[in-house]
Amino acid sequence: MVSVIIPTYNSAHILGDSLGSVLSQTFKNWEIVLVDDASQDNTPTVVEKLTKNNNLNGRLRYIRHKKNMGVSSAKNTGIKAAKGGLISFLDADDIWYPYKLERVINIFSKFPEIDLVCHNEFLSVNGAVKQKLDYSKKAAGVNLKDNEQVYKKLFLVNFLSTSAVTVKKHCLERELFDETLVVAEDYDLWLRLSRRCKFYFLDEFLGEYRKIIDNSCSLSSDIKRMYKDAIKVLNKNRKWIGKGTFYSRVLQIYLQIIWRLLKMKCQRFTLRFH
Repeated sequence: MVSVIIPTYNSAHILGDSLGSVLSQTFKNWEIVLVDDASQDNTPTVVEKLTKNNNLNGRLRYIRHKKNMGVSSAKNTGIKAAKGGLISFLDADDIWYPYKLERVINIFSKFPEIDLVCHNEFLSVNGAVKQKLDYSKKAAGVNLKDNEQVYKKLFLVNFLSTSAVTVKKHCLERELFDETLVVAEDYDLWLRLSRRCKFYFLDEFLGEYRKIIDNSCSLSSDIKRMYKDAIKVLNKNRKWIGKGTFYSRVLQIYLQIIWRLLKMKCQRFTLRFH
């Protein structure tokens, strides 16, 4: 069984899309673990209605934090509650295509030694598909049987996306999301997993990473936290990476943040380290 972990916070207005994309899967042996990180909107009402209308009693488990603890904590709560042998992550604002789980399960069945499967996604902005996010190309040339090579390449460029990752639960028994991180928590986990787990990249576009642009927000505090958390992740890996590689990546992150700040100005965005 696949346990689909969906962390959510004040996402009632779009939650139906992500949940609906799981309900439409051609592969049916799944459960949803929806972790509400103390939302202040009508998320409980939306979940109750969806559960009732789709007869999901027992297949959707709704867990609500008493206080807001952050996305890493929400994901960890879902992992600990999961009953399936495979964990598939889906952010509340993203969606899957109907055959996503079927394609991924076929890989695990065909290659039993594989621990983690990642596929490609489309990027959509305010509901319109804008570009392809081809993670397979970023991983091109990497010997996926060589953990050290995967780790070093991943340090230089993140080629995994949370909503595109399915991983065997036993890999997460020793490694969970770092709850001190607000951003880059996924990148941090992938780096740790890459040192001991076997990765596979499925060269198919099986979902959408979706952005909702809000012109009214301010990014100044977000940018500071993004940079702080990104550097924290890099520092956690410093002893395994050469000095030149480390400082090259630090500079890359710094320039990336400056570039995005100048480009997007006061638009809301979620930083993913590529």
